[in-house]
Amino acid sequence: MADTGLIKVKKWVRDLADGTSCYYYEVAYTAMDHEPGLQDILAAYEAAGNCYMDSEAVVGTEAECKRWEAARRTLLRRLDRASRIERAALRLGGPSAALTWATTWSSRRGKRAARAYRPIHAEVRQRLAPYEAAIRERKERCHAAAEKTVWGWVVTNSATVYLYRHDVPADIPLPESDRRSQEPLSAKSLWQTLAPLSATGVTTVEWDTAACRALEEECSTSSHRVSFRYWWREAGHGAWWLDPTRLPRAHTEPSGTPSSPRSSSPSIGSWPTSPPGTGGHPGGFGTF
Repeated sequence: MADTGLIKVKKWVRDLADGTSCYYYEVAYTAMDHEPGLQDILAAYEAAGNCYMDSEAVVGTEAECKRWEAARRTLLRRLDRASRIERAALRLGGPSAALTWATTWSSRRGKRAARAYRPIHAEVRQRLAPYEAAIRERKERCHAAAEKTVWGWVVTNSATVYLYRHDVPADIPLPESDRRSQEPLSAKSLWQTLAPLSATGVTTVEWDTAACRALEEECSTSSHRVSFRYWWREAGHGAWWLDPTRLPRAHTEPSGTPSSPRSSSPSIGSWPTSPPGTGGHPGGFGTF
């Protein structure tokens, strides 16, 4: 493929008048000085750095990217036009028959726009398919590592808690302290236990280097190495505890991995702002 680069892809979903949904892709082209491959795809996914909006990448040309983006803009323009009639009818009120007509008209126009976009949607999906298995494998490894009951913690001074693994020799001698975990914990149990410590003045989290190295080895695949930060956001911690070196405020209550009923992506109470004028919100990994 001539002049290939990376096309970064973000999945969005738009709710239609009849209660169905239309999935579409926002894309952006990045030129490369070499023929991109799986390593570049995985690196782009990891570098996205935002667990609230799954961002993927595929190999493609700038011309393809422009064509996909033009189709997205046309779709959103048509959906906006379809919804304006319904919104106006709802705002002005009037006979129920008029509202029914407006909703029906909007629904038909929305479905027509979604059908017109389907070939582009299918093309992008087909291009994503070869890489999703590798991304999914890393996700599964990250979540499996978070479930292992191997973690422990100990408060080393009035403001710092040290996190280590029971199955890996710590890089430093662990201090004697009455403020420590009593048994091995999973990552989820670990952060649930640590959250209340901030009310006692503990603000800083120090991660044992050997434990982090072991974690990275468990999560990495033959095609790409996973960093600690990637594991942190991929396993769901970043959904409410943004900085792994600082404890969240005492009133923050972990609740697993929060999600919107319209997407499998984590959130912090509300969705990130969608592109201007779209009315859409992010679609989770693997959605259609």
